[in-house]
Amino acid sequence: MFTKLITAPASYPITLSEAKAHLKVEHSDEDTLITSYLDAATQYVETLSGLHLVAQTWEQHQHGFYCNWLLKLPIQSITHIKYYDGDNVLQTLDSAEYRLQAPYKQRAWIEPVNSWPSTYCRSDAVQIRFVAGFSAVPERAKQAVRLALGVFHAERSGEIVGTISKQLENGINRLCNGLRGY
Repeated sequence: MFTKLITAPASYPITLSEAKAHLKVEHSDEDTLITSYLDAATQYVETLSGLHLVAQTWEQHQHGFYCNWLLKLPIQSITHIKYYDGDNVLQTLDSAEYRLQAPYKQRAWIEPVNSWPSTYCRSDAVQIRFVAGFSAVPERAKQAVRLALGVFHAERSGEIVGTISKQLENGINRLCNGLRGY
């Protein structure tokens, strides 16, 4: 089972203007640097929380319909499910034949309405395309990104002063842990 990114997020959880306001930067001399920090902060929060913050399209390939857990969360929608039938011909499964189950935002899976069709034996026998990410990024996630952004900007030399860094790291961790309930 593997996933591949089809369409990257079109934006960050916060805008460059919001990031600059948070950092109290009024000029555009560091826009490229701040954007790279924003990218790193977003990735950091996504890694800690195990969630994608902004909508993006993924495709999950698997050997068959035996395991239908979706590996990227939270799930907004299923775009389509394709599979190679017993004759190794690519088919599109009618959306009326399956449903998305996500009673817990920490887990999501698809299940058949009746039963799954037979598939050809290959590593990409089933291809599930879906949109992962929040439709509206929770303020808690935005705050975690702001905190990480602030740390990256303030500690660009890698030098740690006092315990502020550890306190911020703990704060970011608490915010990310809280996201898992969304």
